[in-house]
Amino acid sequence: MLKFRTFILREDALPSYGRMSGAEFLKVNSQTGEPRIDVLRNVMKGGIEIPTINGIMIKVLNSPENQKAVDRLEKSETNRETLKTNTGEVVSSEIGKSRIFGGAGVGGGRTGDTKKAESLQCLYCAAMTATGKVEPFEYYNQERLQRASKKALLDGATFESMMELDPSWHYSGYWTAKTLINKGYINNTMTFHRGDKVMKSIYTAKDTAVKNSGLAKFTDDKWNPGDIWAVKSGYTPSRDLPTESIQELNDALVKHLNEKKLIGISLKKLTSETGIKCEILNVESDTEVHSFNSASLMATFARMGSNFWRNQSGTIVFHGSSGMTVRTSTNLAAPIVELKLKTARGGSGGWNEITNSFKNRLNLSIPNNDTLKRESKDLNTKGDKSRFAMKYYNLAKKVHSSLDKNQFMEGLVSSSYPKVHSKLAAIIVTAALVDNKRNGKADLVITDLVNYAGSKSDISSAYLKVYQ
Repeated sequence: MLKFRTFILREDALPSYGRMSGAEFLKVNSQTGEPRIDVLRNVMKGGIEIPTINGIMIKVLNSPENQKAVDRLEKSETNRETLKTNTGEVVSSEIGKSRIFGGAGVGGGRTGDTKKAESLQCLYCAAMTATGKVEPFEYYNQERLQRASKKALLDGATFESMMELDPSWHYSGYWTAKTLINKGYINNTMTFHRGDKVMKSIYTAKDTAVKNSGLAKFTDDKWNPGDIWAVKSGYTPSRDLPTESIQELNDALVKHLNEKKLIGISLKKLTSETGIKCEILNVESDTEVHSFNSASLMATFARMGSNFWRNQSGTIVFHGSSGMTVRTSTNLAAPIVELKLKTARGGSGGWNEITNSFKNRLNLSIPNNDTLKRESKDLNTKGDKSRFAMKYYNLAKKVHSSLDKNQFMEGLVSSSYPKVHSKLAAIIVTAALVDNKRNGKADLVITDLVNYAGSKSDISSAYLKVYQ
């Protein structure tokens, strides 16, 4: 097996990427929330190199012809355009979905696919608990990892696809398993599960307990966000987990976690061996309390200053310097709030959770997503002539009192329909929080949303989290 450093440097290991089709350009960067079409424009303006699907670096020229072609892509007039580059011409669908667009490579050692990364973690846990002591990273070669696969029970990821993952995922898997072993959470009596029938039986027990408790259904990860599960030999979740009520099930999960029989493990990609945190959450039923600090609808740049329509999201700061964003994950989808951690996203809450919290805490009804889409379409079409224009301008001024009216109104029509839709949601949420900061009700909303997004609500169960 080649060492990973050799793998990176070999010419025949040149990374490849998914295609940036017309539909992909209409989505947002999943890491920043910025529309990908705007990313392309900035790449052109800055003369930044980007890879093609074959990993060849090119610069897309910022020519008038290219600018018009990008405009056509944004308006969905075409699915692909021919663009001039520093090396000739390229079809837009030959541009690779690289990190600058919020993507990653595929094959050739560069992919961040969640299923494969989580499955790889099971493999490292199995291999490293089998050796009796933690060996150096290089010890766990393909042969040793494959031998351990009988204790890593997975659904859908092949051994070959896991081996193709970017080396950074292998290091993350190694560091995570090393931390879990050194802290005594996993050992060689366990098997490790991702998406298989054992893991599914755990969430089936949750569904039964929820039904028996007379509660409405909620998603698996809001009950327990374990990406993988460590299960002691001889333990059978379908037999050993009580389902008479959600409280009884949650109490049993705490007990079984402490006994090292059943442990749900939430994973975040580790980028170094230092600063790793490993903690058990939701052992106590009390939820965390958070306070609202501030909100912003502006994107600020050194050369441009602040610009309201530069992005399509809103930013919320709570409890010191922690943060979350309000945005849509894809064009015209129901908006979400998403926590931000150092190296990964930290969980999210949907528009339903936001709506319920606003109703319960603020006695405020907010539009559903269908209404948001209708209003944003009207605003995008009519601009300051829309009957909704002053309503949203006045709400935005609650967040930014010096917001220029002309800039706001012009942006309604110069921005894309999906961007206006996402921005309206951000305006609604941030304005309500600012409006209710002094009376303390904004703190209650933030507490609801952070605990839900972080799976710390009172119906959530105990799990182990490894992160930086």
